[in-house]
Amino acid sequence: MGSFPLIAPDPSPYYEVAPGQVLLRPPHQAKCINCGAGGQVFDPRTDGYDAVLNQCSAYECGDDGEDFATTAFRVTVSITFNVDLSELREYAAEADVEVVDLFDWITVQGESENPEIRFEQGYECA
Repeated sequence: MGSFPLIAPDPSPYYEVAPGQVLLRPPHQAKCINCGAGGQVFDPRTDGYDAVLNQCSAYECGDDGEDFATTAFRVTVSITFNVDLSELREYAAEADVEVVDLFDWITVQGESENPEIRFEQGYECA
């Protein structure tokens, strides 16, 4: 998994990130360990309800200094919708996007062979 790490200052302005801890900022990328092919998993500036419909994000993102974990992960991406499907269909038609693009929450999880090494980031997108 790729992200843009930032060491939290003292005092830390980040929720549940203590001074000195590493904050793994989005956008998040994945890269195949076999062939090296990669792609974006999540960027709050372009993905999800707020980014698509409101062109905004509440999350600090990185632009330089991307770092990939040295551990191989099996990645799972889960998305959640809290808006009625008929309403989502209307919004999607107006924005000329797919309904699936308007998710409210996303969780990106990575599991390695070592159960002590995990990657998990969650984002509210609406």
